[in-house]
Amino acid sequence: HRNKLEQCISQLGQEKAVGFHFVESPFVTAMRKGDWVLLDNINSAPPAVVERLNSLFEKDSEISIYESNDEIVLSRINGGIHDDFRIFATANTERMHSNKLSSALLDRGIRFWLPPIDEVDSTGCITKSDIFQLILGRLSSVTNDPRFAYAFISFHLNTKSFHEAQNTRA
Repeated sequence: HRNKLEQCISQLGQEKAVGFHFVESPFVTAMRKGDWVLLDNINSAPPAVVERLNSLFEKDSEISIYESNDEIVLSRINGGIHDDFRIFATANTERMHSNKLSSALLDRGIRFWLPPIDEVDSTGCITKSDIFQLILGRLSSVTNDPRFAYAFISFHLNTKSFHEAQNTRA
């Protein structure tokens, strides 16, 4: 065993130094490419992580990445964050072991509270539901396109249906 160990040590001395290489996360790649990111149940993340994301919810988004050898600052101004990059976050305050979101974070976005909308399923017409009108009104400062309100409700219904199907199987 001693010979094998000495052989390994001598080979290490002949090769390049062994070390770590920083690899960007899919989240950072999404910022650079202009993708949309959904942070589902953001209040389940550690508060320190959520607070670090606060600056991304500003008009002139910026974030410093300290994990690489050199500090990298990504911003909309320097082009490190693509203009099309968007963050959507969900939070379930009724969830057990969830963290309270700071008012600093909550003040940086448009908030929706979605009540149970099972009645939309029974009517079969999302666009005639009260929740559709509520969401359409909240989105009016951003867009007047009703397709966004429809998409929010459809996403909610599909997610709920998927979740119920998963619970039925368990």
